[in-house]
Amino acid sequence: MLREALFTCRQPPHVDFDPAFYERLKTTNLKVKLCWDAECEHLENDTRPIMTWDHWPESWETADLSEYRAGFLTGREACQWIVDTLNGPKPAAIWGLSDGDVAWWCYDSLAKLPDVDRHWLDKLAATSGLHLEDRDELWPLFDEACRNAPAWLCQSNWDIAERFTHAALTAYGVGIERDGFRYADGLKRKIDCNAVYRLMDHGLWWPLLDGKRLAIVSGHADKFAARLVDPEFVEATGGGEATWSVATKITCPDKTVAKREFWPRVRDELFAAEWDLLLCSSGSLSAVICEGARQRGRRAIDVGAADAAINRQDVSLDSIAG
Repeated sequence: MLREALFTCRQPPHVDFDPAFYERLKTTNLKVKLCWDAECEHLENDTRPIMTWDHWPESWETADLSEYRAGFLTGREACQWIVDTLNGPKPAAIWGLSDGDVAWWCYDSLAKLPDVDRHWLDKLAATSGLHLEDRDELWPLFDEACRNAPAWLCQSNWDIAERFTHAALTAYGVGIERDGFRYADGLKRKIDCNAVYRLMDHGLWWPLLDGKRLAIVSGHADKFAARLVDPEFVEATGGGEATWSVATKITCPDKTVAKREFWPRVRDELFAAEWDLLLCSSGSLSAVICEGARQRGRRAIDVGAADAAINRQDVSLDSIAG
């Protein structure tokens, strides 16, 4: 039950994740034992966090998400689709459309809605790491990536994020259909972004890397690369003997650095090297970089926060392996 649980799901009327978990636990046949001598303290947090319901119109809370949620590839099926696509004969780029990306991409459309909190929208858009000065140069490239990607990695099974994404894409003119998202005369398949993080859980991470020369763009590029070729780590997580190598790696700066300053160096250095698969974790710039790879006939995947989890030294191999 714990392995399958998502602690990022709000379940009304529970705002905190642990009560929601115990509420869902009631649907099982398991017995729950509590120690009434222990007291759980919820530590003080930001009173106005970004992804809470009190920032947006009430209509978003009552929106019907049945079509948004329909057609999502999730779990093992989604993981297998990612592996099959990136191991297939055609150039492919798979990247995640996160909440900050959606806010930045759809900002103008969202800002026109009469009852949207503009201060909240600015904070949410800022989580993408894209600056105002990035907009003129990188927004068209981001939009091009949205047009060309055959599939969009979006959040599934987190109600708050789903409702925001639904409202943002609808405001921007993206069609929400049962079979996918329709944009620029193309139907984009829906893939749960959690599938990327679960590739290792399903034993599909190492088959994805098998025999490939890797390129890594990440804030943890050096450590991430070291872990991927560490024989002890690979063997302990079911990878056997490493048949892959790291051809090149580029470390991303933090969010204080404008992406337009970083993009030319990535474009020139990354694509000058010879590699077969790009593992990219550079926030919103991942869409642009992965699309650049696809246009050059290569394969790429936005690994998101998975690289941080894999290279952390304080996490046991058993927990990393799922």
